[in-house]
Amino acid sequence: MQNIARRLGNQFDAANSSCQAFNETFFMKSRSLDAAMLPDVIVVCGDIEPGATSVDTPSVLFEVLSPGTEARDRIKKWQVYQRLPSLQHYVLVARDRAHLEVYDRVAGQWGGFRVLEGLDTLLELPAIRVVLPLREIYQRVFET
Repeated sequence: MQNIARRLGNQFDAANSSCQAFNETFFMKSRSLDAAMLPDVIVVCGDIEPGATSVDTPSVLFEVLSPGTEARDRIKKWQVYQRLPSLQHYVLVARDRAHLEVYDRVAGQWGGFRVLEGLDTLLELPAIRVVLPLREIYQRVFET
């Protein structure tokens, strides 16, 4: 989802944030969890080693659901992702309608869950101080 990475990057630049968004660029690797995955969009706050091909401290991860990946994104990846200490938000993005499912870490615990529907809805990600309208996420995906 290039729209997500681009919109996040624009907001990070405007706020002079240390966060960066990458679209299928970096693997999320965790040695302690024995895991390596390629999220659709990854947000990393802070420095990244020059020449790095993976990161282990994502703040936000986005996965776009498709029939072939949905079970893996919802179950297998989520089982790993929720164990990452740095991760604050995990966002599942539907491809065929304006629909997001958001898991939030609240006070150090995974307890927040939100379902966002409709192009006029806003995705708020307080851990990275970003608000994205679903209309922008789905721009040119649907007639908007």
